[in-house]
Amino acid sequence: MKNVAAAYDSIAKHWHNEHQSDDWWIGDTDIFLSMLRPSPLVLDIGCGTGTKAIYLALRGASVHGIDISQEMLAIARQVAQHEHFTQMDMRNVDVLPGHAYDGVFAQASLLHLPHDEITSTLHALRRRLVPNGILYVAVKAQQPGQPREEIVCESYESLEYQRFFSYYTEENLTEYLTEAGFHVFSSNISHKWIHMLAKGPSQTI
Repeated sequence: MKNVAAAYDSIAKHWHNEHQSDDWWIGDTDIFLSMLRPSPLVLDIGCGTGTKAIYLALRGASVHGIDISQEMLAIARQVAQHEHFTQMDMRNVDVLPGHAYDGVFAQASLLHLPHDEITSTLHALRRRLVPNGILYVAVKAQQPGQPREEIVCESYESLEYQRFFSYYTEENLTEYLTEAGFHVFSSNISHKWIHMLAKGPSQTI
């Protein structure tokens, strides 16, 4: 994750400006919000520069965003000043203060973890939810001939950087969620992204 943090630190301003027009995530985010109680408390995993936090907040949520990149968070704190942001590795959510969240929003974040760390991370996310809390996950779908994991070399003009990515099928993502104690109740693929909604157990386990 150190390489991921360094990459996002180096591209934070470019990334923020380039992704403001993205809309592939809105439909499934609205479904996620519709599953939560009014005025929910939401944990935004890999919140980036706060664009999704603003969207969630404008629809009534109180948002706690975490991200490993201090430069991405610096922008998030400017654009979403009423929300709460913490710099941390998503694998360490157990050390957050004792909030129980109505929903966990993990959109385009778990894809930066290797497959062998996903189940333990999902276990940790489940422990942060209220009973019957809702988890929304969006990861990149594995395409034919594509490896499960790879380091991708990219650039913004003369700025070169690398990011680690893991890719998924609906089957293996469902398996990981089930192993972590979730019940998957919605799954679809759109714009090469797998979107899944899952419910935590009715009591803490």
